[in-house]
Amino acid sequence: MTNTPALAAVRELLRQRGRSAGLSPEQLRAASDEPVVAYSIAYPMGVVTVLVGFAVTRRLWKPAMEPLPEGSGDPRARLRGDEPRRFGGGVEGPAVMTGMRDGSGLW
Repeated sequence: MTNTPALAAVRELLRQRGRSAGLSPEQLRAASDEPVVAYSIAYPMGVVTVLVGFAVTRRLWKPAMEPLPEGSGDPRARLRGDEPRRFGGGVEGPAVMTGMRDGSGLW
């Protein structure tokens, strides 16, 4: 969700009240631009604060990772495409998908 619709509503309300108060076009523009300036400062600060909060939380409360059981193989094999993956259940049964390696490390 975003507060952009609320910003538009506040600007419209300021224009309507400014017209009824008899403000000049320059005064109307200045009054309706003030919330835009505040929004353009506050919105990025809110986004950055959330991102920093996630980063700090992740550093403070790292999940305990247990080592893989012996003989379970390389867990990255599926990401590289070295190991076939099964997915879905099509009309004729499950499909097998394998990755293709071209030497670049990409599929």
